[in-house]
Amino acid sequence: MVLNDSEIIVQIGKGLVPSGLSQPANWHAKDSQVQPASLDLTVGRVFQPCTEDQNKQALPVGEAQYVLKPGRTAIVLTREELKMPDYLLAICFPPSKVSVRGILMTNPGQVDPGYEGQLRFTVINMGRKDFVLRAGDVIVSLIVMELKDASHTDWLTRHSGQKGGPVTWENLNRVSSDFVNVEARAREIAQKAVQDAELRVKILGVVLPVVATIASLVLSSMLGLFQPSWKDPLQKVQQDVAVLQSEKDVGQINKQIHDLEDQIRTLEQKMPVNPPASKH
Repeated sequence: MVLNDSEIIVQIGKGLVPSGLSQPANWHAKDSQVQPASLDLTVGRVFQPCTEDQNKQALPVGEAQYVLKPGRTAIVLTREELKMPDYLLAICFPPSKVSVRGILMTNPGQVDPGYEGQLRFTVINMGRKDFVLRAGDVIVSLIVMELKDASHTDWLTRHSGQKGGPVTWENLNRVSSDFVNVEARAREIAQKAVQDAELRVKILGVVLPVVATIASLVLSSMLGLFQPSWKDPLQKVQQDVAVLQSEKDVGQINKQIHDLEDQIRTLEQKMPVNPPASKH
């Protein structure tokens, strides 16, 4: 059976949350940690993943405020401590106001009957903007359920009376600080783009001069092979004029020149406006 707000408040009065829970003026207010059928827990401390080299130093106490950048991870320890009776079970999940901003919580899972201590879990910023993890801000919601029968051997008994929750070097060493390796991938993509651009420039530097030379040779050959045949008669007449102008008989030359000029005009009148295409 899932507990409603009134039943959760009763369990809190019995010691469900022995420390870290703020006592509101009104348990049923909008900003109360007790919601209609869930219990909100808040950020206590934030721990950054580290390397084994940092393991030689003192274990960090965590930060009260931490800016989680896109693609980055962090370990969150709740401010509240739980003391689950052997007849209660809780299921954890990120509230919508957190998940809608691209914050992924890695399997917060369940809180077994008999569990005692703070909760810890890894959060990942899968969004495009920074997300601020701040002490006191809601980070996880619990649906509290009552078992039909109490568990035979609860969590605390199975763990030899040792409370859960503290962040250890093993926790910090196991988690990668960059979940999707954003920075390394960005550098790799940028480097490849630069290399591709350099290669294209080198290829163009070799190919373009060769293409220009070949085009020039082909154009010269074509001009030599394809002379417009429709101009041949006109060129022949012009050559005759040049020869006649060198003759000594000026009068005869002038007459022949006039005749040739008449022939030129006649030929020009007969020439088509648009010359026919070459048959070659």
